[in-house]
Amino acid sequence: MVLVLAVVGSSWNYNRADHEGERFLASRDAMHDRAAKELRRVRQETGLRAKDERIEFFLRNREATALGVGVEEFREERARQVLGTPRGHLGELAEKGNDGS
Repeated sequence: MVLVLAVVGSSWNYNRADHEGERFLASRDAMHDRAAKELRRVRQETGLRAKDERIEFFLRNREATALGVGVEEFREERARQVLGTPRGHLGELAEKGNDGS
């Protein structure tokens, strides 16, 4: 009797784990699809910039990377462009995160 209950219990547990695994993979795939679509949209929007803007962006990126000066400002500017946040907002969020609040 104990052996039968153990077999039935393990069978139910296997089915539950299989179902939850499928559900997890489906939700993960849906999340990745949404993120990929949003990234594609943002890249298309930022890819439509004028040639002069792209050149200026490249030069600032190169200078910040090569000299190591202004790297944080450059990263914040790039994040603002991608996320569409107002100027200074990202720095405020980082300060709040460092304060532990």
